[in-house]
Amino acid sequence: MPSGGNRPLTPPLKPRPQAVPQRDGLGKARRGGTTESGQGGGGWRDPAVFADLDERVRREEEEERAKIAKARPAKRPPKRKAQRKARPAAPAESEAFREAKEAVTRAADEILKHWGGGLSKQECGRLANALRSAITPKRKAGRRPTARVTRAYEDWKAGMRGPELYVRHIQGWEKHNRYRRKGEARDLMDAIRKRRKREEGEAGRDGHG
Repeated sequence: MPSGGNRPLTPPLKPRPQAVPQRDGLGKARRGGTTESGQGGGGWRDPAVFADLDERVRREEEEERAKIAKARPAKRPPKRKAQRKARPAAPAESEAFREAKEAVTRAADEILKHWGGGLSKQECGRLANALRSAITPKRKAGRRPTARVTRAYEDWKAGMRGPELYVRHIQGWEKHNRYRRKGEARDLMDAIRKRRKREEGEAGRDGHG
């Protein structure tokens, strides 16, 4: 390599290309931009070539925004203040109730007269509970029957079976998967069989009595 003195000669550097205004899909010029080689300039897009593509992209963006807006939950209307319901009028007292009330009052006076000094407040409450238990009619032992099982049992006795019975008495049964449908149908039939067994037991006790 030729040298001038002790310093080697180097070739002159190429001038850097100037950035050319770049245009978007609508044919408008914009500053900056890069080419495929990574250098600035040379990014102009011909509207005649890219107009269809730009229009399709715009339509897709509008459709996407419409789907997002449709998926958002609608605003709930403001809740109205619940109006306070008027209390129903108390039913008229019967003659039997008034006489029984007077008898209970006389009994309470006699209790307080003879044992009032030795009774605590807690014991007075227990006496009131004992009176309530003695007067209030006791309901039958066992679990209280549900209206849903009662209706299903009546239809079962009338001859309804299978899916017709399940669809009528199990909410959304036809929309559930087969494993859930099977379990719900089994539970309903177990409740019906228990109801029949209880009914037959009560009928047997009444017959022996």
